[in-house]
Amino acid sequence: MAGSRSPGDRQQHRRGLQRLEAVPRVRHDQQDLHCYCDHIDRYLIPSIGRVTLADLTGRRLQACFNLIARQRIKKGTLIAAATVDRVRATLRSALNAAVREGHPQR
Repeated sequence: MAGSRSPGDRQQHRRGLQRLEAVPRVRHDQQDLHCYCDHIDRYLIPSIGRVTLADLTGRRLQACFNLIARQRIKKGTLIAAATVDRVRATLRSALNAAVREGHPQR
């Protein structure tokens, strides 16, 4: 969704994603951690992993979740709506953590 970034942007982005991956480790057990990391690796990084926090808009997030909802699992069926909701909750948790850490807001 985003164009090429400078090396500095990529480094900042990598640090942001590492914080994103660290969010569930703080409060949840191993099964939750596995699910959250799966959400991040399978859905969030491929769709918005290169988007900076400042460039993250409602329109971009809606496009991300529309794309996720159209994905199919191994059996060929569409991903469950509950899974999309859990991925959204994972992202919401990470964004709330970013705000708590004082990352720039619009």
